Order: sequence, then C-alpha cells, then structure tokens
Amino acid sequence: PIPLTTAEMDWVFGLPYARSPHPAYADDNGSHEGATKIPAWEMIRTSVNIMRGCFGGCTFCSITEHEGR
Repeated sequence: PIPLTTAEMDWVFGLPYARSPHPAYADDNGSHEGATKIPAWEMIRTSVNIMRGCFGGCTFCSITEHEGR
C-alpha cells in the first residue's frame, strides 16, 4: 500500500541498485561517453539524495503523484 512505511522505504533504498545507466545505452565498449552520452545522467551522476518524498504539500506539483510525500 502507498504510502510506504519507514521500514518499507528503508528496504527499497537498501536494494542493490547499479547507480549507472542501463547497459543498453552504452556503446560496444560499455562506455557512456561520446555518441552514447546521456545528458540527464551527466546532470545527476554525482548528486546525493538528501530526502525521501516531499514535505511541501504544494497543490500544483505532480511529484507526490509518483513519488509520495
């Protein structure tokens, strides 16, 4: 059920994510540089997740529809 409990969120965040683009986007050498560079990945590759969900409660924002509060 949504929203998830804190324990459930901890479990999801503890999954072994690769933290890299899907291999299907890489070139033959497995690189994501040059022609296979992903602009969105370049923007977030060194970002740090500082919160989960949203605390704002803004009525115009759709983030809560797909990420929760």
